[in-house]
Amino acid sequence: MSGLNLNEGMRQNLQRIIIRFNAEMQQRAECAHPKRDNSLGIHIRHSDKGVTRGGVIALSDFFPYANAFVENGGGSIFVATDSSLVIEEITSKWPSHVVYQGGTTLSRNDTATFDLAVSHHQTNLEALTDILALSKCTYLFMDFQLCQKPQYI
Repeated sequence: MSGLNLNEGMRQNLQRIIIRFNAEMQQRAECAHPKRDNSLGIHIRHSDKGVTRGGVIALSDFFPYANAFVENGGGSIFVATDSSLVIEEITSKWPSHVVYQGGTTLSRNDTATFDLAVSHHQTNLEALTDILALSKCTYLFMDFQLCQKPQYI
């Protein structure tokens, strides 16, 4: 945060919301998604936010894009999700190129994973690992229904 021309109040607020990934987090993301060259990242939210923000988008709507990516020479597909049902379906029906963060707290319904986990620290680690792994993908496929569509990319 040094070098930024901020008043003390702004600096304190930014220190609460800006995250700098340490070596352990970098390693977690590397383990979750080791083959990042020519990769596609997909975020599929099917628990609480999917239900409350306009409905869940069916996996069948994502599949043609994942399949086309692989058929056109794409590498791995990293899927970040909060749903164990998503993982079950993609591992049985999607191309074998799919990878995801294993051993995480996942929901089987519309219950938020934060409400299922042993600790908020654990779910925060899992969510931040997904974010970091997604940021390392060559391409990112996302549903703008769950967030604001950016003006410029």
